Amino acid sequence: MIFGLCGVFAACSSPKTLRESSNDYHMKVAAAIRKNVDDAERSNAMQEIQSKIHERTMRMYDDLTDVQDEFVALNRDYDATQAQFRTLVNRMAAVRSSAAQEMIRLAMKSRSAATVEDWAAIGKDIAKDAEK
Repeated sequence: MIFGLCGVFAACSSPKTLRESSNDYHMKVAAAIRKNVDDAERSNAMQEIQSKIHERTMRMYDDLTDVQDEFVALNRDYDATQAQFRTLVNRMAAVRSSAAQEMIRLAMKSRSAATVEDWAAIGKDIAKDAEK
């Protein structure tokens, strides 16, 4: 079972794939903000917040990669205990939870910088792009 989890972590958390996806999404959101937010002050504020969200996402990937590396090393240790694995799994959950809370806070800050019309237009552009 532990080997299966290791494979799941590797498959679901490939840093290159996640980074590429995150970079692509960041660029799409930035483009949608530039296209749909006419007010320069609001647009700049939203772009800055989006950059912070992207930076936080990248830090989360770095942290998760570190945990994954520790998991692989621990998995090689025949004498590793269930408690040691549980500690790593809990740490991984804490990293994700902390990042998610920060990203939600930043997303709400971005939304408050936008008008209802800005937000709807940005969301529509992002959704159109996702359908391609």
